[in-house]
Amino acid sequence: MAAVSDFQKKKLLHLFNTFFDCNKNGTIERKDFDMALERVASLRQVSQGSGKYREVEESLNYVWEHLKKVADRDNDGNVSQQEWLKMWEEAITSQQEPQWVKRYQDFLFEVEDVSGDGKVDEKEFVAAYTQFGIGQDECRGAFKKLTNGTGGEISKADFEKRFREFILSNEPSAPGNYLLGKSTF
Repeated sequence: MAAVSDFQKKKLLHLFNTFFDCNKNGTIERKDFDMALERVASLRQVSQGSGKYREVEESLNYVWEHLKKVADRDNDGNVSQQEWLKMWEEAITSQQEPQWVKRYQDFLFEVEDVSGDGKVDEKEFVAAYTQFGIGQDECRGAFKKLTNGTGGEISKADFEKRFREFILSNEPSAPGNYLLGKSTF
């Protein structure tokens, strides 16, 4: 497989900048995961110290530790955009996703599935991604493209398929490109 395309880089940098670099300083570091925890706790109305809070915290800690292990090439305690893209280039080329990705997928799906019914509807989708600074109209447009205009719901199996498509696809109209709330790249 070829190196990461410019289109894939745009999507991967959206993932980096929107969901990982929460404090917007150009790197992913421990503080970003603490900020993400607070955003998710607010969205899910989970109080600090509760079992659900600890579960979310554990998932984010796992993702951070494993991300740092594979991506922090210079061992400075953070992951730069260059290190992030290098990690994904290696993963895409070898067709082996990093160990933390499955846990992160499960985490994202659970964050979105506020009702706990095993499906994400438009209202849940918009609520989740607006917490990360994406506008409501942008989210609605992305959801429409993600569900091929049906306004349907996204099952966990669909979410996993679309996440993989988000990472791997070079086809601009592929539904998975819109999984993370952005309707254009």
